[in-house]
Amino acid sequence: MNDELRKQSNSLNGKWISGINWTAAVLVAFVAIFAFILSYSSLRHLADNNGVGRLLSYAWPLLLDFAMVVFSLAILRAYLRQEKPVYPWILTIAFASLATLANILDASTLDIDPKIIRAGVKALAPITLVLAFELLMGMLRAEVKRKEEVVTIKELAANANELTEEIAGLTGRRDRLQRQIGTLEDAKSGAKTTPISANTQDKKAQNVRALLAHYAKNPQSSYTQAANEIGVSRQTVANYLDELEGDGAIHRNGQGVQVLSLEVDEMRL
Repeated sequence: MNDELRKQSNSLNGKWISGINWTAAVLVAFVAIFAFILSYSSLRHLADNNGVGRLLSYAWPLLLDFAMVVFSLAILRAYLRQEKPVYPWILTIAFASLATLANILDASTLDIDPKIIRAGVKALAPITLVLAFELLMGMLRAEVKRKEEVVTIKELAANANELTEEIAGLTGRRDRLQRQIGTLEDAKSGAKTTPISANTQDKKAQNVRALLAHYAKNPQSSYTQAANEIGVSRQTVANYLDELEGDGAIHRNGQGVQVLSLEVDEMRL
């Protein structure tokens, strides 16, 4: 119940606030129109009385009024961009003060030398041009810098994405290598722990006896000839001879294989 009342209250308050904002906006528009008309009349009269000329005097007040509008828009833009509007605020306050002073001078010279007033009226145009142009250039420079920063951020984001993909790929490769290493270690461990079957031992014993018998008859036979004789590979013959020589059953003297014992039952097969 309380939540429903709160929602209704917030909705009603929102409508009232919206109405107040629109009313204030309309009234501000009327104030701006009337203020412009009254100020314009005084400023045009001041310009006409200080050597601007009747035709150009119609344009002179716009230097102040339009400049203040431009500076106020620059302040709004700075707030929207979350920048510090120091320079636009200085210009707005300065030109608002000049407009106020010009309206006062139109009603009374305040004991100011007319030559000074005329010089100020004449100097307003170039000063306004320089200040407004510099403000515009500053706004454009800020936009260019902002775009460069946006591009830099996009490039950094793209590089970050590429690095993330590369890291993901390397992580996948690492995981695959770890699995392969684990598989090889398991296979190696299994190979070490799996006992040699009796058939395999018997076959090896037969091959070794046949090899010893072959070299007993042919001490200068090559590994290839011995391999063909007993039906194994040349490397297997070399492995058998290494084991037999280590067990003292043969002796390789550089001229051939000398068989020292034909007994292989007690040998390490």
